[in-house]
Amino acid sequence: MAAGFWAKAARAVWSLASGSAAHDDGKGTSAGGVIANVAGLVVSAVGAKAALVGVGIGLVAVAAVVVGVGLILLVTMGVGAAFAGAGADEAEALAAVKGVPRVAAQAYVTASRAAAAELECVLDPAVLAAVGAVQSGHGGLQLDSVSGVAHPAIYGPSLGADTDQGLWDGDPEGDRTVGPMLLPPPVWNRWPNGDPLSISNPQSMSDAARVAAWQLCSGGPADLTDTATLAAALSQINPAVEWAASVVASAGRYRLLTYAWGGTRDPAELLDHPGFSVSDQARADLEAGIVSPRLVGILWALASTWDIRVGVIQSGHSRCVAGTGTGDSCTESHHWYGRGADIMAVAGSPVSSNNREAAELVGALSVLPAGSGIRPEEVGSPFVAFNPLRGFFTDYQHLGHIHLAVCGERRSGGDLEDTCT
Repeated sequence: MAAGFWAKAARAVWSLASGSAAHDDGKGTSAGGVIANVAGLVVSAVGAKAALVGVGIGLVAVAAVVVGVGLILLVTMGVGAAFAGAGADEAEALAAVKGVPRVAAQAYVTASRAAAAELECVLDPAVLAAVGAVQSGHGGLQLDSVSGVAHPAIYGPSLGADTDQGLWDGDPEGDRTVGPMLLPPPVWNRWPNGDPLSISNPQSMSDAARVAAWQLCSGGPADLTDTATLAAALSQINPAVEWAASVVASAGRYRLLTYAWGGTRDPAELLDHPGFSVSDQARADLEAGIVSPRLVGILWALASTWDIRVGVIQSGHSRCVAGTGTGDSCTESHHWYGRGADIMAVAGSPVSSNNREAAELVGALSVLPAGSGIRPEEVGSPFVAFNPLRGFFTDYQHLGHIHLAVCGERRSGGDLEDTCT
């Protein structure tokens, strides 16, 4: 979905609450602007700490206007610690940008695909990811990275009268939200242990994501790409308009999840894509078939979300990574093997630290779990706030473009190395 969709959805949420019809006047803050993806407000390479101060202030200001105190707490907790330095732990850094753990991302994508196949319900996994982010930060540190089950169990505050005799929430005296999606017992009661769900553990992210999908789809055909329908669907989980607004505001950052395990693409498909433009030399590389199919798939997914222009793939790029020497003793660039691409423009504007759409693109890549096919192993950009994440970097050579590279074998110092390991 394009970024504009989430702005329309936000208006639909508030219109639903006021009882008026949503009016798409083309104005308002874009989803990326509402979220301001940790690096979205970085205006110059002034150092990660300084940049984060400005970003944090911007995030709080936007959250205060749009969704109230609840989201302020969500976007501010833990950010400073994870971005204290370039050596920050990957899990902490991912948490700071509200990145999706791999096991959670797989649960969201699987639940979205199951809803499409079994219910004929069109539900973007970004919506499920946003619910998971707003509710529990994707389960936080309690979510087991292999099983996807929360240990210790996750419970929310008391909701009032008991409806499940403690079956789902372990509390026979009253109801409380439960699991990594923090769904209330009435939702679990509606979709219990029977076919097609076979739900058994509300602390399991895969079970919780699936139940959330069924609740949003009301167990049947639906098109949640319609903003008014999405707004109404979110109210089936939580009727509070502020909560629905915070989910919509968060969803835009996860919009690449749709393509997370989408596989490769044919170069001809990419060249015909309306969101993709390319220099003559890069076009020749694609037509010659020398570009990594995985890199082609990444560019196709990005072009499906933003208008991008690629300037360099292999032709026109040096063999050696700058500063590593020359000839056989240098570290070879991934470009040399058709595994690197330089995006020169996003949304019609040159890449720079002031290009918000470019920052949103990098931010959307940053929240993807490592190992999902669409997340490159190298992302160089002007946006220093992402540098603590593995593979993300900024230097003087990457202030005017976004460098993407996927892993593979190359020579470094005369030895053959596999950068995928």
